[in-house]
Amino acid sequence: MIKSHAQPGPFHLRGLIRIRPAHLTALVFLVWVGAGPATALAQKGDSYQADRDQAVQLCQRNNYAEALPRLEKLTQTDPMDTVVLENLARCLVEQAATLGDAEKSKALLLRARDCATRALKLGDTSTVVQLTLDQVPADGILPTSHFSNRKEVDDLMNQAERAFNSGHFEQARTAYQQAFTLEPSLYEAPLYTGDSYAMEKQFDQAVTWYAKAVAVNPSRETAYRYWGHTLVRAGNLRAARTQLIEALVSEPYNRNCWREIDQWAVLAGVQVAPPAINVPALNLTPESVKAASTSPALDPADPWSAYTVSRFNWIRQDRFHDAYPAEPAYRHSLREESAALSAVADAALAAQAAGKMPQPDPSLVALVKLKQAGLLEAFILITRADEDIAGEFTAYQEQHRDKLRQFLGEFVVPALK
Repeated sequence: MIKSHAQPGPFHLRGLIRIRPAHLTALVFLVWVGAGPATALAQKGDSYQADRDQAVQLCQRNNYAEALPRLEKLTQTDPMDTVVLENLARCLVEQAATLGDAEKSKALLLRARDCATRALKLGDTSTVVQLTLDQVPADGILPTSHFSNRKEVDDLMNQAERAFNSGHFEQARTAYQQAFTLEPSLYEAPLYTGDSYAMEKQFDQAVTWYAKAVAVNPSRETAYRYWGHTLVRAGNLRAARTQLIEALVSEPYNRNCWREIDQWAVLAGVQVAPPAINVPALNLTPESVKAASTSPALDPADPWSAYTVSRFNWIRQDRFHDAYPAEPAYRHSLREESAALSAVADAALAAQAAGKMPQPDPSLVALVKLKQAGLLEAFILITRADEDIAGEFTAYQEQHRDKLRQFLGEFVVPALK
């Protein structure tokens, strides 16, 4: 899947909830209840199975306080049950979110990481496990939440967070909305208001508030992702697709966006995948080009030879400084990669016209389609961006959000029939 170049954002204790807010029952059942060998469960007896199912159902209803002691007991009976381990990890994170004691919170988070690590070693690669390991620091110490430079607003947000983490969603909403009234540019206030409605399955209200968060900052992915997730829970997979694509358009290097769209795809019965285009691996530098005794030649029967020729000439002719005059040193760039892939598409069409490609390479066919649609740069930025090219994403997104949306909608995320 696509590499992540973005730095992780600030983590809040309730971040694991917010990544999968009040997760839809069907998917939770698929991941949690459906996991684990049936024969192994049968060997433990009906009592273990019943206790396990009940604990998982309590987690699904966000009743973590009641689920926690049951899961503790279950893991003593079978320390290798991955369903129990991942649910226990989540319960420990949720309990840590309600504590005001930093040391006690740290101890619970370290236990949560241990549960997730054990589950992963046993083959559990679920979202809960991955997110626990991604977002709970190895030392169990979390940064202090800070929402606003205005003390009154920051106090309201932290008051709301404490209420949210304790399950007092109406109380949380009141504080979030007061903060938003005082600071209308505070993205998290409408975002978390929407989440508080989603936790109570008030989906229409949740969507209204997610839209307000988008209006505050349309370039952040989180509100789109929560919006899409909520629409999935409401049973509207088509509308969810639109919002989840917007999340990817906003932050395509954020793993949470891809996890969410992958979960959507499971329920939709489709496969999310970028075009399979096998671009040759090529590591060219000004030094290697200068030292080359010969220049690469174009092979009319091999369109991919145009890729090497184009990139070699781009560096030899110092085209980087013409395209990026403000940058002093060469780097691999979006324009260089786009020009090279465009040259390959042109070479493929020429080879086909000359009868030198009786059996078209599907990879080249896809590349030609992307060029004809004007989507080569979007393809590169979303599927082939190294660190240098990824640095150009924000500027491209500001001018070509429509191209990113078109590429994802037509070539990556299948439409539903």
